[in-house]
Amino acid sequence: MERGELPSASRALQYDLCPGSYWLEWYVRNVIKPKDIDDDDYDSTEGTFLHNVRMGFIPETELQFHQRWVIDRSKRFTEEVLFNLGLRWKNIEETLHEKRFWIHDTNTLKPVFSGRFDTLYLYNGGTMGIYEEYKMGWKGATFAPLNRQILVNVSAIYQNLRLRRITGILNQPRVFDAPVSYVVYEENTLRKGVKKAVDIHRRCMNPHAPRIPGGSQCKFCLGKRYCPEANALIDNVIQQFQPNENR
Repeated sequence: MERGELPSASRALQYDLCPGSYWLEWYVRNVIKPKDIDDDDYDSTEGTFLHNVRMGFIPETELQFHQRWVIDRSKRFTEEVLFNLGLRWKNIEETLHEKRFWIHDTNTLKPVFSGRFDTLYLYNGGTMGIYEEYKMGWKGATFAPLNRQILVNVSAIYQNLRLRRITGILNQPRVFDAPVSYVVYEENTLRKGVKKAVDIHRRCMNPHAPRIPGGSQCKFCLGKRYCPEANALIDNVIQQFQPNENR
């Protein structure tokens, strides 16, 4: 794994809400090792394919008819956000794809989080950027201004490139409820984002961190089927809807 055992930006919300899930997932990956550990709710092979087409790694001529609209819609969302920011493609000076950055604790200088963005557009003399995260599934992710993955990734970009302003775009062409959203982070907010990532890392690295089940944090957790707290929560919910035998 390129990032080693560092927490991933894609799991930032999960580890923030349930810090104990980090070590549970580690145990599942390294000890239990179930065969279906990497199964997704949608075809991950197609999702990866569409990602690669969208970033130009695979030519669009490889698309099947039923996939064309996904890429076209995604491109249109990008252009709409650029327009809203007062930009055109001619303003983009450099485009980067799938580069991994690390966030470092400014006190210890140790890496605490790893993030790999999909696409980063640089403009204004390389002092400002637009980071775009593509989600090719049918289920919507958290709105960009509240999205921890967006926050951690823009914070990693900031700490490594020292941009003065970074816009984070969540581009979800297959989603029909709020398929695109974006948030603009200025330098003071980006510094806070670095501190937030350091705090999440500190809490989830604690081997005694609590496991706190809930809809958002359990959604993509690899260890939820083995989590006693998550199973207890499910049992409680089921009991609430069971008919009262005393009636």
